[in-house]
Amino acid sequence: MNRRNALKILTTGAAVSLAGCSGDGVTGDTTTSPESTPATETETHTEATTPAETEREVDGTTSETETETETETETPSDPDRIARENDDAEVFQTATVTDAPDEIRAGETISVTGEITAEISAAGGNIVYGAIGAPSGDLYGLAEMSGSGSGTVTVSATIPADADGPVVWTFIPATSESAARSQFASEADAGRYESGELAVALGSVAGGETETETETPSDPDRITRENDDGRTFQTATVTDAPDEVRAGTTVNVTGEVSAEISAAGGNIVYGAVGTPTGDLFGLARMPGSGSGTVTVSATIPADADGPVIWTFVPATSESAARSQFASEADAGRYESGELAIDLGSVAGTETETETPSGSDQIARENDDGDVFQTATVTDAPDDVRAGETVSVTGEITAEISAAGGNIVYGAVGTPSGDLYGLAEMPGSGSGTVTVSATIPADADGPVVWTFIPATSESAARSQFASEADAGRYESGELAITLGTVE
Repeated sequence: MNRRNALKILTTGAAVSLAGCSGDGVTGDTTTSPESTPATETETHTEATTPAETEREVDGTTSETETETETETETPSDPDRIARENDDAEVFQTATVTDAPDEIRAGETISVTGEITAEISAAGGNIVYGAIGAPSGDLYGLAEMSGSGSGTVTVSATIPADADGPVVWTFIPATSESAARSQFASEADAGRYESGELAVALGSVAGGETETETETPSDPDRITRENDDGRTFQTATVTDAPDEVRAGTTVNVTGEVSAEISAAGGNIVYGAVGTPTGDLFGLARMPGSGSGTVTVSATIPADADGPVIWTFVPATSESAARSQFASEADAGRYESGELAIDLGSVAGTETETETPSGSDQIARENDDGDVFQTATVTDAPDDVRAGETVSVTGEITAEISAAGGNIVYGAVGTPSGDLYGLAEMPGSGSGTVTVSATIPADADGPVVWTFIPATSESAARSQFASEADAGRYESGELAITLGTVE
């Protein structure tokens, strides 16, 4: 037998081995001619984890296969290649991780790069997403690969502050982001990530040993909002706040909000400062949507007492945010700390102002009992004398957006209804107004200051008389005492 026939027999033998029980192979013993050619030697290189050598004899010839691979990648431990099969059990795409951090910590953002290879031409047009999450189905990050079929994709994922356990990477061929998210959840439910069948292990979250150095108040726990399915869609924490909260002062509180799922990326967000029981001291809309920072400027009332908290509220408008704050407060979700970060308790009222004694803040409420404007006196003489002219300055704050357009008058007079001075505040809603009032020579008794939202001076005069008749200045409900005429 010549060399060509010997090679033919070798090829036929290999076909029997690969085809298994197909019935198409050659069976039985094969005899060879004494004139068979010397051994034929072939050398191939395939992917394997360790070099290996195998020998097989066919008709007195020997075939040697040598496999060698030397891969050096910056991958985490256990960077096994994962493969996806079609309905015919044919591998159509494979992937592995080529770059990932050495360890994963709760509350940090990691970046992981995976390499995808289309194994059959039909997979060349596949849209591919890289995904990072927990084997149980929590999705921390998702990114679409540039191009299709084969390539690399880098996923940036923020590990939740309360994360615990393994974190995995996978790739998902899907026609849209929503389809990829759905497939991730479905495969997680089926245990295909838990088993490692379709997931590359990145490692386990390193205990909650996060060392953060921020200018935050004590107890700056992260708060989480969930949707109707119990999935976390946004989280937030306070990144800057004063060390203490004092009555009668204005505080600035900054919170950082993170959208955990893509559906939350378009959420309008408001930061809010108030009391767990529902008093709202300040509200501000976050620039942008979904994720970002928001700074709330909040004036703590002079008579405030007890804890002050911060929260974030996803809402379509300021009025909706105010309504949600009140609703959640009523449900005790701030009192329990479930949706609130404690800024501290109001430190006793140690205010130093150039105001007369008894200068408590006064508040006006609308028909629903909502406080829409508050005010206090910021400058007044130490005593009030008959026959003299006094100058009194008051500061007015609009507490709800509906009060932002109110025309406001400052008024000085007696609790019984004598009006000594009236002045319109420049601007509307919030601001300061200074009233110049001449105390009559025959005046006797207390003198008060108030503010009046009214559409005209005559309406303000009429309201002053009406509220005086109702005893609202006598009781101090709507009046700040400037002193008593000597």
